[in-house]
Amino acid sequence: MGGGTLMSKIFASAAFAILGFAAVTTGKPKTDTNNSDAAKRARPMIGVQIVIDMKPDTIADKWKGQVYNAEDGKAYSGSITLVNATTLNLQGCALGGLICKTQTWTRTN
Repeated sequence: MGGGTLMSKIFASAAFAILGFAAVTTGKPKTDTNNSDAAKRARPMIGVQIVIDMKPDTIADKWKGQVYNAEDGKAYSGSITLVNATTLNLQGCALGGLICKTQTWTRTN
């Protein structure tokens, strides 16, 4: 998402689901131009939920749910794994897990 620094807020809900929301710290906010729902294409990406309904997995420090990819406007099966106190791995997968992409997120101060 050029033109700024992508940041996300991660929240744990009362049901222990993890939710993430996009935010851009500088530059003009990008819009959700690739969303499959034409009515959502003009909305700014700031505040759009990108990590959806993450629930604890059977593996410690791992949650599974969905990940929204604004680059193609689709949601994929995904997971978050807590690597350490400052690092998360966010993974999105297509084709039943045959093709996956992982991003490493590092906490900022």
